[in-house]
Amino acid sequence: MAAVLLLGVYALRVDAAGRPSIFDPSNPPAAVRSAFERFDLDEDGKISRAEWEPLVREKADEPIDFDGDGAIGLAEFARSFEVVNSRVPPNQGILAKRFLSEGKALAEAGDLAGAEARYRKAIELYPEWAGVWTSLGEVLGQQGRREEARRALSRATELAPNSQMAWLRLATVEHALGTGAASERALERGLALLDLRLAVHGRGNRREAELGHAEGEVMRLTQYFTHEASAPAKSLELLARCEKFLGGRPRLAARRAWTMAVGGTGEPLVELDREERQSGVSYWSLDARGRITRRQGRAAEASEWFAKALARSGEGAPSERRMTMLDQVEALTSAGRTAAASQALALVVARSRTARERLDVARMLLRCGRRAEAAWQLQDLERMPGGKGLASPYERAQAAGDVAGLERMLREDARAGAVRYLDLAALMDETGSPPGAVLGLLDRALVRHPGEASIWTEKVRRLEESGQDAKAAGAARQALERLGATAARGTLGTLRLALARTLARAGRRAEALEHVREARRLNAGVEQTAALEVGLLLDLGRDADGSAALGRLEAERLSAAAVLEVGRALLARNRMREAAVWLERAIGGGQGAAANRLLLAQARLESGDRPGAVEALQGVEVDALGGDAAAQFLMAGVLSSLGKKQRAAAHQRRGVEAKPGDARAVEQLALMLEEIGDGAGGVRALDRALAGGEIPEARRAGLRELRARLAEESVPVTSATTRPTR
Repeated sequence: MAAVLLLGVYALRVDAAGRPSIFDPSNPPAAVRSAFERFDLDEDGKISRAEWEPLVREKADEPIDFDGDGAIGLAEFARSFEVVNSRVPPNQGILAKRFLSEGKALAEAGDLAGAEARYRKAIELYPEWAGVWTSLGEVLGQQGRREEARRALSRATELAPNSQMAWLRLATVEHALGTGAASERALERGLALLDLRLAVHGRGNRREAELGHAEGEVMRLTQYFTHEASAPAKSLELLARCEKFLGGRPRLAARRAWTMAVGGTGEPLVELDREERQSGVSYWSLDARGRITRRQGRAAEASEWFAKALARSGEGAPSERRMTMLDQVEALTSAGRTAAASQALALVVARSRTARERLDVARMLLRCGRRAEAAWQLQDLERMPGGKGLASPYERAQAAGDVAGLERMLREDARAGAVRYLDLAALMDETGSPPGAVLGLLDRALVRHPGEASIWTEKVRRLEESGQDAKAAGAARQALERLGATAARGTLGTLRLALARTLARAGRRAEALEHVREARRLNAGVEQTAALEVGLLLDLGRDADGSAALGRLEAERLSAAAVLEVGRALLARNRMREAAVWLERAIGGGQGAAANRLLLAQARLESGDRPGAVEALQGVEVDALGGDAAAQFLMAGVLSSLGKKQRAAAHQRRGVEAKPGDARAVEQLALMLEEIGDGAGGVRALDRALAGGEIPEARRAGLRELRARLAEESVPVTSATTRPTR
């Protein structure tokens, strides 16, 4: 028999035939209690895995964790004797445990159907084993069979009323089914039990294995709160409750910072600074920095943080590090570093040995819009053990770019979540659907999900980008009224900021300023609001307030991207000296693109710093301007002011080629060519522009007049005198 069972087997009564009889496990004899105490080294009333493993010869001989809470109580310890020594059938407890272990292995490999079959076999042997019912409910939920998952988890809570994981997973399923009251009741019951368990772990010898188990549960729970329930405040509350028992731990601090970023509360990066000063830099803090900076739109910086996190060997569980690798691929893709992203992706694929891991890769590629690569991964997935049918029909249609099929699925699925609509909207963009069709899809989504903040913010963003400021402002106001205090502070702040931008463009600057300040209060930061607030103050003629705001911003920890926006705002308002300072700071912080260096050159030139303008231009790679018409025009203007007329005309011509419908740019090109003595070239440029259909009719008359003047003034150019402009 098992070592653990032999310790207490003499305590069992035997019948006349010498076979062990069944006793009441809720009231075990003294010998069993004595055996239990030999395992319970820290005297907390539970036997943890760290306590029993050194004393057990084989894995199959472990006592059975009936309620699935990761530790063995006295009643479970006593009942294990009953399981192993039961007369019919013999060893059914060990067999049931093997089915459970096999099911968990299959679930981790992504074979949910196989895992379900193993769990059901274990239940056939021991229908009162709550831990198996909990595992069954989890795999049923992962398959989208929520009603069945609810029944399985409800059975688990009946059999083990003190199993916090059964209650918490039931809360997740109830939330997915939309039963708010039932979900809240299950959640509160699970949290109360978790509090109790953490309190027990806090007594006596606080073993790392026990703390790690509790910490893992906290991570799962905060993720549920932050994303599933859209209630980051609850997540922060839970972290505070758990830190009371667990103390300061890097994973908890990183999770708190990330939750702050999602909820728009506090200063997440300041939180990480504090943690790193106290406990040192950890894998978790670096990973959290990566996710936070990526959320702020700083993809290149985020990829560097992820690389630093992965360089810290020995920290982070394999599953955590794998998710960091996926995040790094996504960040590199967003930053436009396709070669580096492909190299990182190859490494992730090579390490994805299970079907579930390969599915994660495909899903990441779909989020990045790399549908062809996602389709290849899904094809490989079908050939992997347990991979056939693992990807949903929705994901396969998304990879194939089947817009019509996805729309049909959404119409047929009454419970389709907001993310499905947002995924389809992104796919419609990729496949060239008109903006009106995408906005129509979002309107249909809001009929089903009127309180979904992500759909409202996406609609407002798209209306802004399409220049429909009045509709964007109306949608933002409607969203704020609909969401009220139910949405996360960060979401409300984003909507306020969008409303402020549309009001500013409409000239309603005083009203816009009020919304900017409210957005800052909701976001508890200045990252997104800094440039707009300064610009509005200056536009309103409040120069002293604008200067004071700039002074406060100098002490803020702004990203280079936010600093750049402040510099641009000052440049647009002719504050050239201050603009040059902020632009230089942004370039030093990593925003050194050619277009930004051109802005710095312009600011320095117009503030009288001619040598500084020349120095800024030296860092501009001309080839990097490519087909960016605005950058080419800016380069032409700066070079012309510096007296480099030939080069200026060349850049102006490239800008016109990139944007032939810009009548003002064509006129400027003709005048530049006239200035360098190539009036005939100006005539040819005007002829090309007038022959095309891009120039509006209202501007054609002015261009014709200019052409007539240049043609009259130009001396006929012969082949001997004509030289190409360099």
